[in-house]
Amino acid sequence: MNRQFAIVAIVGVLVLGSGCSDDKSSDSTTPATISTDTTTTIAAPTEQTIAGTISYAGDLGPGVILVVANLVGSNGPPLYSAVLGAAGSYAITGVADGEYILFAFVDAANDRGAPEEGEAQGFYDTNGDGNPDPVVIAGGAGVIDIDMTLV
Repeated sequence: MNRQFAIVAIVGVLVLGSGCSDDKSSDSTTPATISTDTTTTIAAPTEQTIAGTISYAGDLGPGVILVVANLVGSNGPPLYSAVLGAAGSYAITGVADGEYILFAFVDAANDRGAPEEGEAQGFYDTNGDGNPDPVVIAGGAGVIDIDMTLV
């Protein structure tokens, strides 16, 4: 079994039963922005927040982007998730201290199910070795720049 398939299989188990809403209009996962003439500043995350940017060059159509976080080694449903109506900034709030794997994918059918074949996906891989890297929340502090590109 190749590594990408194994990750998709694990995330597939994680996404099912996550309880994500179908309502794109209630997406509250984008950090606040403050705009002035030519500068946009993204506010720093509050405590216990994982924030970053999802890059995706494709067309979502009626779909959404799901960002999920689960404890390293867990095979249960995702503990935390965010739903985006478009590529861009996300924030997952209220995250307890721990080590998490972050994964994102295009849910083209907008069914909040596991990733399907052909749906763009990606995970946080800061060192570029092709393996997901853990994101650590410690002392209730938030982390930023947890960026992912979906391919």
